[in-house]
Amino acid sequence: MAGTADPQVPYLGGTVAGSTVQIPPVETTMGGYADHYHCTVPPSQELPLPGVMRQRYDGCVRGTLVVLDTVVGGTHEWPGGAQAENNPMDSASGKQFDATSEILDLFDSVP
Repeated sequence: MAGTADPQVPYLGGTVAGSTVQIPPVETTMGGYADHYHCTVPPSQELPLPGVMRQRYDGCVRGTLVVLDTVVGGTHEWPGGAQAENNPMDSASGKQFDATSEILDLFDSVP
């Protein structure tokens, strides 16, 4: 799960807020996981909600899945949570996307 407008953990990579830690872009990190687990590339693309883009890598070893849900305009707040709903800087999709339910559904889908 990652928001494109996250001020603490930059989606496109860079310095984590309040530190000197440099991170790569989110999609680079997820591609690294897909490579590590020998997943099928490229990932499938889905739109579970307007403003949310899902990249799903299937065919990974031992039934592993690598999934990235990108919340366009989402901030650092938990998508669909009370803090996101109350954050005027968060996008409509950041306020509406039920991240908890989506993660639990993902766990239920793998052995």
